Amino acid sequence: IFSIVALFVAVMLLIVKFFLIDFAIVPQNGMFPGVSAGSYIVFSRRAYSKAGDVRRGDVVLFDRVERDGHEYRYVWRVIGLPGDKIEVAGDSILVNGLSPRRDTLRQDGYLVIFRETNGNATYEVAYPQHPDGKEQPAASLTVPEDHLFVLGDNRFEAADSRYFGPIPFSSIKGKKL
Repeated sequence: IFSIVALFVAVMLLIVKFFLIDFAIVPQNGMFPGVSAGSYIVFSRRAYSKAGDVRRGDVVLFDRVERDGHEYRYVWRVIGLPGDKIEVAGDSILVNGLSPRRDTLRQDGYLVIFRETNGNATYEVAYPQHPDGKEQPAASLTVPEDHLFVLGDNRFEAADSRYFGPIPFSSIKGKKL
């Protein structure tokens, strides 16, 4: 009877893994301070049925084909929704003309950690105390229908929508639980 129960549990876990949840290992510090490199994150595969279900502040797992032809998985935070006007330059962000509120929390090495509030979402972001002078890409656009604008929380260490533009909703594989 133990082997039947074990088999049942194994089958149920596989069903959950393939239909309800997914996980990812974050390879770099682009989501620091909330998620450090090497962290495992669990995602809900069935979190959204349409782009309108996504909220600012959600952390999403998505696939993207790069210039080398390979598909990679990314984990970034949603900053802009379809129809939002986004402007990003250096450490300045405007969403529909409004700057998310930032409150300084602490310093972590060379990074200053802020609490950022974007709409109803509050989370932590990191900016270098003394930027190294490396030019950060700017963006000024209206997020297209069925697309989202995403940024890493470690804003100067993330290759995100500032580099490759808004992501299609269809590329989203899950929402961080």
